[in-house]
Amino acid sequence: MAVTTWNSVPDYDEWGRDSSWNCGDWIQWHKLLKTKFGAERAKYMWEFAFSRGTQFASHYDCRTFDSDFRAYVSKEGLDPYKSAGLFKLVLKPSGSAFDVVDSASEVVTNVAQSIADIFDGKGVNVIKVGIYALVLGSVGYIGYRVYQKVK
Repeated sequence: MAVTTWNSVPDYDEWGRDSSWNCGDWIQWHKLLKTKFGAERAKYMWEFAFSRGTQFASHYDCRTFDSDFRAYVSKEGLDPYKSAGLFKLVLKPSGSAFDVVDSASEVVTNVAQSIADIFDGKGVNVIKVGIYALVLGSVGYIGYRVYQKVK
């Protein structure tokens, strides 16, 4: 569903198969609210509406799994975790962790592509697997050493 006006009513995810706003719709709606009412009032209206979703609503995934959404709400000073209560302590850092994993994956892909380019583009997948194995092996080894020290 495309959000086209500031007075669009949020389409929340309900139980079962239905339509609902995606992360881009929530961003678009905030932009329209901000244009109409100014930043302070738009912030209040948006945060109130965003927090009204039912438990496990699909738009709550935006705050954890959508990097663009998190970047936008951070830039605008919005708090998508208002309805999370104590779970905010777990949800907010987990979104950042997903960004780190995505960035690391992108770095591995770029390094593998660069190495493959040196060898005329042959063996990109082999190089990727090798780099991932090296990274995972290193993390495993460090985890094992930490475990031994703690034990």
